Amino acid sequence: MQKIDSNNTRSFDKYSIFISLVFLLVIGFVAFFHHDYWTNGDYLIYSNLGEDILSGNGKNVKILNAGLGGPIFYALVNSLTGDAFLSAKLISLFAGTGIVAISYFTIKNIFGAKIALIGQLFIVFTPRIGILSLQTLNEIIPIFLIFSSFFFITKKNINLKYILCIGILLGIAFTFRYQSGLILVAFVVFLVIRNKQIKKNLVFAGLLIIIFTFVVSPMLLYNFQTHGIILDSNSSFEQMVKSKYKPSPEIIEKIKQNIATTNEFEFPGKDELFIKNYFYNLFYHNPNKLFNFDTISNLSIIPILPYIGIIPVFIGLLYILKISFNKLNLIITGLVSLVTLICILILGDLEIHYFALIILPLICITALNLPKIQSNLLPILITPLIYLLFISIIPVSKPEHLLPMWIFIPILSSVFFIEVLPKIFSKIIKSSNKTEKKL
Repeated sequence: MQKIDSNNTRSFDKYSIFISLVFLLVIGFVAFFHHDYWTNGDYLIYSNLGEDILSGNGKNVKILNAGLGGPIFYALVNSLTGDAFLSAKLISLFAGTGIVAISYFTIKNIFGAKIALIGQLFIVFTPRIGILSLQTLNEIIPIFLIFSSFFFITKKNINLKYILCIGILLGIAFTFRYQSGLILVAFVVFLVIRNKQIKKNLVFAGLLIIIFTFVVSPMLLYNFQTHGIILDSNSSFEQMVKSKYKPSPEIIEKIKQNIATTNEFEFPGKDELFIKNYFYNLFYHNPNKLFNFDTISNLSIIPILPYIGIIPVFIGLLYILKISFNKLNLIITGLVSLVTLICILILGDLEIHYFALIILPLICITALNLPKIQSNLLPILITPLIYLLFISIIPVSKPEHLLPMWIFIPILSSVFFIEVLPKIFSKIIKSSNKTEKKL
C-alpha cells in the first residue's frame, strides 16, 4: 500500500471532517425542509412502547425482534425535546453523520488516509446511508454503534481499553437490535485466531463476552422477570412471512397462534424446506441485497448496475492477498470449484446457487493465504462470513439489515480504485507505447 507522510495525512483528516460536515448540513437541510413528514411509524411505535415501560406498564408491552434500548431511549429523548418528530430527525441525522465520520478513521487504521478518504466517499454516496439518516427507523443507532466498534477492533495493537469499548458498544447496540450479537461472534473468532498468542487471545475473547453480557444483562433480567423469557424474539414469523419456500397453511396457522398466545412452537428447522430456504438466502437472496443481481434496492457501490459492484470488491481482495499461483493454491481452489459445481447440479439449482461458484473458491483462496493478510484487516473479512452464515436463516427484507457487516465493501472497493486500477491503466499505457515504438 502507498505510504503517505504526516502532512498529507493531516490534510486528508481535514477533508474527512469537511465531508462529514457537508453530509450533516445537506442531509439536515433535506430532513427539515424537504422531508419534514413521517414516512414510517417505527419511531412513534417504539417511543410509545418506551413510555409504557417507563410508566410501569411493561407487562403489557411486547417488542418482537428488538430490545428495550430503542424504546426507552426514544421515550427519554422525547421527554427532553417535547417533540417526537424533532427527536427522531435529530437522532437519525447525527447517527448517520457519525457513521460517515467514524468510517474514515476505521479504514485509516488499516490502509491509511488516502484509501480511507475514498472509502468514506463511497459511504457518503451510498443511497442507503442517506436514506437512513432521513428516516425515523430503529436501525440507525445500532449501525452507528457497530461501525464505532469496528474502529476499535481494527487498531493495530488491541488492548484491554479497546476490548472494554467494543463490549460496551456492541452491548448497547444489542439492546436496540439483536444483529450486533452476530458481530460479537465474528469479533470473538477474530480475537482467538488473530495470532499465535493463544492464551492472551482467549483472555481477550472471554473479556469481550463478559463485558457484552454485563451490558445487556439488565435487559435480559427485565425480560425474564416481566415476560418469563430472556429475549423477546421469534424468527418463525420472519421465516413464515418472507421465505421464498413457505410451509403448509396448517403450519402457518400454528405459527400465527404461537405469536398470539406466546406458546412455544418452533418453525420446522431441520426439514427439507428449511434447508432449501437457507441456501436460497445464503447464495442468492441476501447477496442480492449486497451486489444487485436483480434488485435496485441494494448496497452495491454501483447500485443501478447488476453484478458490477462485485468486481472492485473481489479484485480488491485478491490484490490484498497477493496470491502466488502455485500448485497448492491452484489444486485446492480447483477442487473446491469442482465439488461446488457438482453439489449444485445434484442437490441445488444453478440459476439460484451460482454465486456459490464465486464465493466458495474465494473463501478458500483467502483461507490459504491468511498469513499474508494484515491482522487488523481480518475482522473486516471475517465479519461478513459469520454474519451471512447466521442471518441467512431468514431472508433479509431490507438492505439496511446487512449494513452491520457492510463496511468490507467500501474498504475493498477503495483498494481497487486507489491501488489496482492505476496499475492496470499504467500497464495498458506501457503496452500501447511499446506497440507504437515497434510500429
